[in-house]
Amino acid sequence: MSLRDHSVPGLTKLADQEQEQLDELTNAYRDRFGFPLIMCLRERPHLQAVLDHGAQRLHNAPAYECHAAALEVARIAEYRFGDLVATEARPKDEALRRNSVSSPSSPDAQTR
Repeated sequence: MSLRDHSVPGLTKLADQEQEQLDELTNAYRDRFGFPLIMCLRERPHLQAVLDHGAQRLHNAPAYECHAAALEVARIAEYRFGDLVATEARPKDEALRRNSVSSPSSPDAQTR
């Protein structure tokens, strides 16, 4: 992940205990699903939101989580592409709101 993405929820300056919490979550996720936890950090305003969302995703079925991870990749790509093409006439946040990719946090969530 980029430094910009990490800095949004403050993940570049974690206390030791916070880093341990994040490490425990990412290790548990990798153990359960076999791939790293992928999350669009720009949509999580702080560490607790990251931890809560990741913990919630640990309860997903593996097939569902593979889909959820792919949607997170799309969201990350959408933000980064928006950063590249943003102009004064078309601010990046406006473009993202119009074409937002939905990422459900559980199988019961509605999809578009």
